[in-house]
Amino acid sequence: ELLVREKHSNNYKQAAELLEQAFLKVEGTSKEIMEAEVCGQLAEVFLSLDNYEKSLDYGQKCLVLSKKTGRKDLEALAYGSVGSAYSKLGDLRRGLEFHMKSLDTNSTTGNQKQKWKCLYNLGVTCNALGDNESAIRYFRESLTVAKDVGDELLIGESHGGLGSVFYRTSRYPEAILHNEKHLAMAKEVKDKESQAKACGNLGNVYLTKGDYIRAFGLYQQQLTLYQETGNKFGEGNAVGSLGNVYHCRGELKKAIGNYEALLSIASMLKNKAAKAYALGRIGRSQYSLGENRKAQKNLEKMLQLSIEIGVKTLQGDAYGFLGNTHRSLGNYEEAMEMQKKFLEISKSTGDKVAEGLANAYMGSIYCCRG
Repeated sequence: ELLVREKHSNNYKQAAELLEQAFLKVEGTSKEIMEAEVCGQLAEVFLSLDNYEKSLDYGQKCLVLSKKTGRKDLEALAYGSVGSAYSKLGDLRRGLEFHMKSLDTNSTTGNQKQKWKCLYNLGVTCNALGDNESAIRYFRESLTVAKDVGDELLIGESHGGLGSVFYRTSRYPEAILHNEKHLAMAKEVKDKESQAKACGNLGNVYLTKGDYIRAFGLYQQQLTLYQETGNKFGEGNAVGSLGNVYHCRGELKKAIGNYEALLSIASMLKNKAAKAYALGRIGRSQYSLGENRKAQKNLEKMLQLSIEIGVKTLQGDAYGFLGNTHRSLGNYEEAMEMQKKFLEISKSTGDKVAEGLANAYMGSIYCCRG
C-alpha cells in the first residue's frame, strides 16, 4: 500500500510488480472482493505509469467484479479508472461517460474524497473537450467538497483545475489567481508534486502572455521540484516546457535540444505518448527553421506512434503539423488531406479549439493555392 501511495515512478513499477503477483494468486478464486481491490489498485498504478491500455484492462476487470460482489465503492473507483484511461487514450467522450457513472455510483456510498475525485476528473475531461462552462462548474463543485472535507491539498488541486480552464479561455488574471492559490496550498502542505504542477500551469499562462522570463523561472522551479521527487516523467515535461520558451523566443536550436532531452527521457521510460509529443515538438521547430524534410520525417514518426497507442488528440496534432509541412513543400493536396483528418479527429473528440485550428489551416492552404 505504501508503494502505491509513493509518487516516484520506480515505486509505481515496484507496486505494479507486487500487485500483479497478488492478482495471480487471487485470480479465479473465491476471494472476489480481494481480486476486485487488487484490480482497482492496478488500474490506478498503470494509469500513473502512463500504461493506459493495461489500466483500462484492470479497470474493466475491477468493474465486473465490483458489480458481482456489490461493492459500490470499488464500482465507483473502477468507473473512474476506466474513464481516465479512455480520456488518456484520446476517447474523451467515452471518458466523460464513465466519469459520470463514477459520480452517480459514488452518490450511494457517501465517500466525499471519492466524490471530489469524480468531480475533478469531470472537470479535467470537460476542459479537454472544450466544454468550458461545465468544466468550471465541476471544478467549483470539487472545490466546495474539498473545503467541506478540509483537505488543503485537494483545495489547491481544485484551484489549479479552475486556473487551467481560465487559461484555456484566455481569462488570464483569473487563471493566475487560481494557479497562485494552488501553488500556495501545495507549499503549505509541502507536496512537491502539486507544487510542480502549479508552477507548470503558471508558467503556461505567462508564456502565453509573452512574459518569457517569468515563464522560464517557473518552469525551472518545476524542473527542480520534479528532480527532487525523482519524477522522471515530470522532469521530461518541465524540460519540454523550457523548450517551448526557447521556441517562442526564436531560439529554435536550443528548443530542439530540450525536446531531444524530453525524447530521451520518454524513450528511457518507454512512454510512447511522451515520445510522440517530443517528436512533434522537434518537427514543429524544424518546420520553423525551414527544415521541412527533417520536420516531415519526425512528424511522420509522431503520427505512427500516436496511431499505435490510439491517442486521438496526438493523432490530430500530428495530422495538423504534417499538413502545414506539406503546404510549405507545395504538396497542397496532401496538406488538405492531412488537415481534413485533423478536423475529423477534432470533431470526434469534441475539441472545439483544435477544430478551429484545423479550419484555419485549411483556409491557409486555399490562400496558397490562390
